[in-house]
Amino acid sequence: MTQSPATKTTAVVTGGASGIGAACVREFARNGTTVAIVDIDRQLGEQIAEEVKGKFYYADVVKEDDIAQAAGRIAVDFSRLDILVTSAGIGQDLVAPENLSMKDWDQVVDTNLRGTYTTCAIFGARMAGQGYGSIVTIASSLECEPPRCMLMGRPRRPLSI
Repeated sequence: MTQSPATKTTAVVTGGASGIGAACVREFARNGTTVAIVDIDRQLGEQIAEEVKGKFYYADVVKEDDIAQAAGRIAVDFSRLDILVTSAGIGQDLVAPENLSMKDWDQVVDTNLRGTYTTCAIFGARMAGQGYGSIVTIASSLECEPPRCMLMGRPRRPLSI
């Protein structure tokens, strides 16, 4: 479905340079949506932007200033923002919880939780101001397929009473 310029939908996809985010970018583009790709991987981000005739914006979702600056540039470049997909996320190293450093844990929480929240708050404010918009947050269980996911520790045998 091709849209006229006056009604063309615009989507922002964080983590849009790879994985589920890249799949979302390609599907949006296939359906005639203009796509802004936000990612920390400049090389892949620019490649997919060229592939789908979208635009790439460098930003680290952990850094509130990065997201605010990307949102400001996107606001200048696009007259509307219809859809935000937050797909940026990371997994942790395969270690038992007692061996996971707090630095590594904080990086996962900062990216997956704080980054998602910050992105939704900043882009959501624009959507609220324009009176419309949809936000889709994505979390992948790919990083949590056993034995990769060790957040809850090693599997234990059931307690027999």
